Amino acid sequence: MKKLIIAVSFVISFYSYAKSSSPIGVFDSGIGGMTVLEKMLTIDNFDNVTFERKSDGRPDFEGESFIYFGDQANMPYGDYAAHGKSEYLKRLIVADAEFLLSKEAKSLVIACNTATAWGLTLVRERSAKDDVETTGVIEAGVRSALTEPTAVNASGGFTIGVMATPGTIASSAYERTVKEQTKKMGVTGKVLVFSQGCAGLADAVEAGLVDAEKIAVENFRALKAKADAAKEPLRVVILGCTHYPFVLDALQNEAPNVKFVDPSLATAEECYLSLKNKGLLSKNKKSSLKVFISVPRKDLDKKFLDENGSLTRECKYGRDINDKTLWTEVKPYTSVDAAKNNFISRALPAVSKMLKGENK
Repeated sequence: MKKLIIAVSFVISFYSYAKSSSPIGVFDSGIGGMTVLEKMLTIDNFDNVTFERKSDGRPDFEGESFIYFGDQANMPYGDYAAHGKSEYLKRLIVADAEFLLSKEAKSLVIACNTATAWGLTLVRERSAKDDVETTGVIEAGVRSALTEPTAVNASGGFTIGVMATPGTIASSAYERTVKEQTKKMGVTGKVLVFSQGCAGLADAVEAGLVDAEKIAVENFRALKAKADAAKEPLRVVILGCTHYPFVLDALQNEAPNVKFVDPSLATAEECYLSLKNKGLLSKNKKSSLKVFISVPRKDLDKKFLDENGSLTRECKYGRDINDKTLWTEVKPYTSVDAAKNNFISRALPAVSKMLKGENK
């Protein structure tokens, strides 16, 4: 019996060690979600030895392996709902999760507001089968916003502003999540959510256009006008797209008394705490990163491709849930690919460094 207990304990310890060494899976409809990955590579909110909430000069995810998947071929996700293809979008989102789970991811992070809005429940149902927890940017962002004292309104409820892509706004996910979280908190006062769909802002940020700041400010003013019309002071705004923190300075200059919440920070912290609570933080010495993206299949008829070799919009948004065609394949995203992308080298230094193999 003693030998059996020892053997069982050894197997459990080995399994725990093996799982803790598995990668954290992060996915998005493209490379935009790398902004969340950047936060995960650099966040330092906890002591790595004592786990106390204090900075120790070392990244919280030190020693972790990451695997990132960007469904580049099928982006942007934000347009599927507008074309009445939300069910097909959900299928894409679950497929993203399936890919990372096939790589033995120990935790999943949906680094995309649209994917979180339309697919979080489905991904959680799927990942639970592998005893893997999933963190989405919307819940994390909302919980962070609700901890801001200035979000409390005169009735004792909350007033929250949301700037996001039109696709995310169309899902009503932020309004729904705010109501869910305030209900759990036992809030009895009125809960108000003012939303603004910021068309073109994410693309402008990624392209590095000076117009991005102008677009951001114009959309904030439109959002504030909605709150002003309701005579509700707007003091807390969630940046509901992973690209928007890059125009934070312009927004803060426009509204110095408003707290702009970056859900990426809260998402990184929630993932960390989930792994800590399950005893799955890595014991490895170095971090590593593997990145994959989807591309159109090489054997596709050229009529389905545009001049850049990407799937045409008619192809992307003309498909439905019953379409069984294999439109894409997965390939590694290398440092050479990243070097061609100014957004990565300009805005994501930690990711850029990891892609070059300069592991921490």
